[in-house]
Amino acid sequence: MRKALEATKRQGYYYNTDSARKADKNYTEIIKQMNVHVVPTLIYYTRGLETDRYKGDLDDTTQIKEWLQKQK
Repeated sequence: MRKALEATKRQGYYYNTDSARKADKNYTEIIKQMNVHVVPTLIYYTRGLETDRYKGDLDDTTQIKEWLQKQK
């Protein structure tokens, strides 16, 4: 994912669900609020509003780059 972000000059934030499941008491609530049912999930925001989601293989840099490039 890092390569795709760099190639498209986008910024991303990562929530480690594996670590959070063990350490974050708010994990379940955060996942519910974000409406995440599958990991990995990328959520794209424009002006604070969700505008798109990517659910898929984070190792597929080409597919992620294409998804990021179509975001406005």
